[in-house]
Amino acid sequence: MGSTLRVAFGAALAAVAVGGLMAVPASASTPTPTNSPSPAASTATADCRYKLAADKDIPVRSGPGKHFRVVGVIPREREAPIFGTCVSPGRGPSHWIRVVQGRYEDAFVWRNYFDRM
Repeated sequence: MGSTLRVAFGAALAAVAVGGLMAVPASASTPTPTNSPSPAASTATADCRYKLAADKDIPVRSGPGKHFRVVGVIPREREAPIFGTCVSPGRGPSHWIRVVQGRYEDAFVWRNYFDRM
């Protein structure tokens, strides 16, 4: 009887020890909410100014991608900044500027042609 009690007590003690090592306080596993907006979220809706930084004419497209048709060209001699909606950084569809005023309003331009002001 004594050995059976020792085995049961040892098993219970081992279960508590292993369970105690694996237990994590709730505060450590729960992420703290932050009220600051992420950079992608803040730039997705903001108006940004861009100035031409290319030494050639810039094609303006009807949508964000090379498969969209060219609707016009911005000449390289242009000195006024281009106003556009910021898009999250990256490649592909997210690397385009949507023009928000002027002749090519709601058209898209590849971001590499511009410097942000």
